[in-house]
Amino acid sequence: MDQQSSARWLETLRREAKAKEKWQSKYLTEEMKEAAEAEQQEALRVLAQSQTKPSRRITERDAMELRLASFEHEAPPPAAERVLPEYEVLRQRVAEQVAQTRQRSHRFTGDLSTGSMLKDIGPQLWTSINPGYAPMRLVSTNDKTHFYDKSKGWGDKVDKTHHLKQDAFMAHADKCLQLGEKPFVSGGMKAGK
Repeated sequence: MDQQSSARWLETLRREAKAKEKWQSKYLTEEMKEAAEAEQQEALRVLAQSQTKPSRRITERDAMELRLASFEHEAPPPAAERVLPEYEVLRQRVAEQVAQTRQRSHRFTGDLSTGSMLKDIGPQLWTSINPGYAPMRLVSTNDKTHFYDKSKGWGDKVDKTHHLKQDAFMAHADKCLQLGEKPFVSGGMKAGK
């Protein structure tokens, strides 16, 4: 599975987890929440034990959940002992603010609603961000290069005085070809002599 598919799958799992938490907070009591959490932990323990057995086959969904589970409960890296410069602190603060306010792209969420797709960045915005970006604009210039000019006589009737006409000899040659004869053999000579 490639990175984009993994990101979509992780986003789907996050949405499911948020929806489940929202539903539990609305409809379950504290005891019911604790029981559900204990049940989930038991299921995870059973799944982890079953992974030690090499003969058990798991579905692709289970495999992906196991791979992504390590990212969800990942411990943050140890803090650096050195003091960060002021611009790094500001950069991190801005990055956090942007991450909080950024709308997730429909390419990650898989949401194909019109509103979600319209929130994606378009060519005009790319042009304003990066002046070097130029989307392909295929424009024909034929109408400017090859324009119709009646003053040059382009609208006049064609003079056919010198066009090829069917005369008597051409008619005779055509008829000979239709009959399979050779029209250019002289009358006194026969083929084969």
